[in-house]
Amino acid sequence: RSSIVTPPSGAPVPLPSSTSAASLQGVIAQRDTTRLDFTWYGPPKGIPSKWLLTRAEASTTLTPGRYRIRTIADDAVRIYLDGKLLLDGWVPGESHVKEAEFTATGTHQLVVLHWQKDGWYELRVDVERVLR
Repeated sequence: RSSIVTPPSGAPVPLPSSTSAASLQGVIAQRDTTRLDFTWYGPPKGIPSKWLLTRAEASTTLTPGRYRIRTIADDAVRIYLDGKLLLDGWVPGESHVKEAEFTATGTHQLVVLHWQKDGWYELRVDVERVLR
């Protein structure tokens, strides 16, 4: 489930420093999706074009092995696996690709935070098995 949050006052959302920051804001939109792949220059109706935070949570079951998680994000992105920081791209800027590899088996919790300052909005996340 992904949620887009913004303060009730409409004031800018500062760049949060942790996953708990997302719960401190007012949720303005939610979507159940099987893949994070959002892009826009003009946002969907009811969503501000700047100063917002997207938080996505998922539970996933993985077979034993090595995995790669890849993001394309504009502005900042962080990904947590079971509460531990896995991928850190928490510097606002133009679209950028970040990757991290990890070993896993069983069921895990993923949390994706994406902070949008203004302009182009892009958030894509893919997980793939690394075959070696």
